[in-house]
Amino acid sequence: MSRMKFFRNLLIIFVLFFAFVSFMTNAYIKSTYKDIESNNINNDLNEIIIKESKATKINGYISGTIKNITEEEISKEFIVVECYSKYGNNIRTTYSEVSNIEKNETRDFYMKYKVEGVENIKIITTKEEPKKSENIKIELTKQNKFKIFVASLVILWLT
Repeated sequence: MSRMKFFRNLLIIFVLFFAFVSFMTNAYIKSTYKDIESNNINNDLNEIIIKESKATKINGYISGTIKNITEEEISKEFIVVECYSKYGNNIRTTYSEVSNIEKNETRDFYMKYKVEGVENIKIITTKEEPKKSENIKIELTKQNKFKIFVASLVILWLT
């Protein structure tokens, strides 16, 4: 009987430890997100309201609502999110398709992006389908510059 109590206590300790570690991991991950500067967008076709825009060092997300303010249905439109570095360079452009929005209908949207070093974002809408080749833009970060510098010194030393 004492052996069963021992295993029961081990199971309870394991479950409590697992719950504690899960809670602390989620709390840490949420604390690494910082607010990103973004603006609400209004144009002739729709109104975009950004509820939340946050990013870490390597990824981020945007949540908001889009409202059709025209008198007709929007059949197909794209939300374009342009991510900018602290130097003002466009380092990534992400697209999300929104379709079949009735007049005065409001929809929620949620977009994730994975790019390093985002300081602010710009959101626009367009009816033109995005070109896939425009999706990749590269900027060197301090870490990459350091790696290139060290590699250059090694190559110079070996030659």
